[in-house]
Amino acid sequence: ADTLEQRLAGALAQAEGGAWFVDAGCGSGELIAILAGRYPQLNFIGLDFTDSVYAAADRSDLPPNLFYVQGDVAHAPFKASSLAGVSSFGVLHHTADTGGAFRAIAGCVRPGGTLAIWLYPNPRDLHLAPTASRWAYRAYYWTRDFMFLGRAHHLPSELLLWVLRVLLAPAILMPIGRVTEHSDGRPMSTYHSLVFSLFDGLVPEYQDRPLRSTVRSWFEELGYDSLALGPTDHPVSHTLGSYTGQRSL
Repeated sequence: ADTLEQRLAGALAQAEGGAWFVDAGCGSGELIAILAGRYPQLNFIGLDFTDSVYAAADRSDLPPNLFYVQGDVAHAPFKASSLAGVSSFGVLHHTADTGGAFRAIAGCVRPGGTLAIWLYPNPRDLHLAPTASRWAYRAYYWTRDFMFLGRAHHLPSELLLWVLRVLLAPAILMPIGRVTEHSDGRPMSTYHSLVFSLFDGLVPEYQDRPLRSTVRSWFEELGYDSLALGPTDHPVSHTLGSYTGQRSL
């Protein structure tokens, strides 16, 4: 949630009361709920293609400025140039057409608004990542592309989950520390985090890894400038695959 807030910081600070922000591909909807609680004067929508939005909307502690919508990010159900800010982390590359999905959601951002996304980096861009991250991506891509032949989505989800639990069991005994953002460094936390991260990446049918230069061209095509492309520490830390831009047109 802190990362989400940092990437949208400029738009959140400048938005007038009642402005709309969307987390496109919100999953369980927890991150956008935290943000809505921090900015009660603004409106927030969690958009997701799955039924997770119904579970999210069924919680009793939802702030009144938060809404959940079931919809396809590739056919975003919002008016053009109507949103003050959009985030979409780890979602667009799981659509059948990453560029098309990007244009659909990017076109909903109004001039002066912010779009923040994260996509799987292309293997040709991995030299830009720190050594540990570079090897982690390569290991993950190998697991998806060769160990599971890119077809893990055909397995029943419960079976895939148990396969990953068995494959990653040695991590419980290895002092490998905090290897993902979901882990606090303890062995069991790291183990569950690795299982979650692999499962989350293997289940979707599609996985695109666009070149960094290609994603930059998408932003520029839709009139975005002030681009921050990871990895960079300025103005907000971005890892490889992270992109933030402000729309000027």
